[in-house]
Amino acid sequence: MGVQGLLKSLSDIHRQAHISEYRGLRVGIDAYCFLHRGKFACAGALLASPASSDQDALLRPILEVVAGLRAVGAEPLLVFDGGPLPAKQVTEKVRRQARDTARWRAAALISGSGSGGEAAAAAPAKLLSGAVD
Repeated sequence: MGVQGLLKSLSDIHRQAHISEYRGLRVGIDAYCFLHRGKFACAGALLASPASSDQDALLRPILEVVAGLRAVGAEPLLVFDGGPLPAKQVTEKVRRQARDTARWRAAALISGSGSGGEAAAAAPAKLLSGAVD
């Protein structure tokens, strides 16, 4: 996902900043980054019933960032990726297959697990998070 090696390439101009430094500025945010964080919080629900999933849990990370920026007087600008790129067709196919595999493995673990405790619950949860697009 994203541009391979981008963060490493920008490391020499990267610096830590307090959110208040963005007061009065328009701030671009990679919205998909935060939507992916939200999907991990509710992966099981999204896969079980996408229409009735907890929308708040999915959107909570991006809404918190937007609220934080607005609280300091910054103007958040959410940026979403464009449509599918022909150059990434093979990569997207591989990712789709990996999500499908993770979904099936998680379902098998869930249906086959009894009371295996916390460790048994962690494996399907990890697979579920990888199964959501």
